Amino acid sequence: MEHQQGVIKMGASMRIGALLASVSLLAACATTSTVQSQWQDPAYKGGPIKSAVVLAIGGSITEQRIFEDSVVARMQTLGVQATPAYALLPPSSTPVAEADLESAVRKAGVQGFMLIKLLPTETGYQSVAQPVFPQPMFGWYGPYQNFYSSYQTLVPYSIASSQTTLWDTQTRRLLWSGNLQSFDPASVAATASAYAATLSKTLQKGGLLP
Repeated sequence: MEHQQGVIKMGASMRIGALLASVSLLAACATTSTVQSQWQDPAYKGGPIKSAVVLAIGGSITEQRIFEDSVVARMQTLGVQATPAYALLPPSSTPVAEADLESAVRKAGVQGFMLIKLLPTETGYQSVAQPVFPQPMFGWYGPYQNFYSSYQTLVPYSIASSQTTLWDTQTRRLLWSGNLQSFDPASVAATASAYAATLSKTLQKGGLLP
């Protein structure tokens, strides 16, 4: 009887351990952004950008402003005098005319212009193997454990993508372009924060930000 209770406790402990491991894994998951591809002008020798206007297009006006604010805040921590485009342009649900945009950037007197194009979020399902943990069984010869096994389950996922370009406003020269992705974005704010962090580190590494 004591042996039987010991097996039951062992099985319960294994299930609790598996549950805690799953909770820890979920807690460790956070929205992160990765650079999928990038290009940088190899001939540019002008040094880091010290001032810039950041404009986000695509998505909703709310999403655009959240991304602009996140990137501007990150740039400012690096000493860059960054300004969100919405502070210079009138609110509009349609793309700003290029002439109006150029005029606003010129009046701001900044060195760089960053354009962020927010793409539609991709969603889908991924097949993942889920373990089936053993349960204590009792037969003619006492307790035993059944075999480990697993089954396939479909897990939903989403990917938020963006295309970004950085320009020299004086020469209208393209300095850098890149595609970034965020896997399973928790929220717009979390995605924008992760995007801004990855983008700034990438541009710093390329010598385009201080």
